[in-house]
Amino acid sequence: MAQTLGGSGIKSGTTHDRLAEPASEYAPPTGDSPADKTRVVFIPWQVGTPQAEEWKSKSEQWNLHKGDKQFEIVYYEKGAKSDALMRASTDPNGVVYVRGHGGPGATGLLTKMGEKYETLPMPDVCERLQAMGLGKNFEGSVKFHSCYSGTIYTDKIYGEKQVTAAQAAQRFDSVIVPAKQALLNTPLVVDAHKVKTHRAKLIGQQNQITRMEALKQKTSTLRQGTTSLAKQGADHMRSNGFENCRYYGYLGPVEHAYGAVDVSSSKPEDWHKHVNLEGLQSPTFTLPNGTVLNRVRASVARVRIR
Repeated sequence: MAQTLGGSGIKSGTTHDRLAEPASEYAPPTGDSPADKTRVVFIPWQVGTPQAEEWKSKSEQWNLHKGDKQFEIVYYEKGAKSDALMRASTDPNGVVYVRGHGGPGATGLLTKMGEKYETLPMPDVCERLQAMGLGKNFEGSVKFHSCYSGTIYTDKIYGEKQVTAAQAAQRFDSVIVPAKQALLNTPLVVDAHKVKTHRAKLIGQQNQITRMEALKQKTSTLRQGTTSLAKQGADHMRSNGFENCRYYGYLGPVEHAYGAVDVSSSKPEDWHKHVNLEGLQSPTFTLPNGTVLNRVRASVARVRIR
């Protein structure tokens, strides 16, 4: 089946749409992979920590629909070695999924902590993977399974959020803070209805402040860079001697749980990892019959990092 991404998009053997990591190529999906190959999900945070907890449930959900193609979940633990990663090192078909939130231009993997995000730099992510037992002889695949991990920063795909953050900062400084101070300085009133109204108004503005501060904090972790998350990871690992394996990133927002186009389907083969390409390319994904899809299997929206 011929597969095309975008009007100017990615075809096997052609150049990319400008949004994709330049040092990459479209890797058309292959047939079914061996059921007995080593499949590892690497969560680069310690088990039981708030950073890891989000990925624990999401990764366990992957195994609900995979039958005999199970994922072994490995958490970072300082000074420890993982049997699964050491086995993967000798499996030419082995695959390691590195999990965490991502974004175009991000300098590391993000994890949500309440209303805020923390960043784990890509060099640290890769060092933890190596320390846990992945050997330099690994000939399989490392897939950086994060949103936009194969995508570079451009105004087209992230400029709107940056503008939103700037507007939020401006409003925070010029509107919300004075309004909050004015409410705090309001003389005590006896009218119970006015007290309730003032209190509701203050709570609403405090909630708005919290949301805007979270947005400002999240966007501050992003930079207007020209290197994708997956390329940062691949470059660091190659510099440490991991030259025999393949590296992959994804073009759009990945869906962190398995899903199916027909969500009522009970057939395991209908459930897959998906990526949403809506807005990234137009049309996003075109089948030979002209059908345009936004939500595609992860294998379709995956690029190999050179």
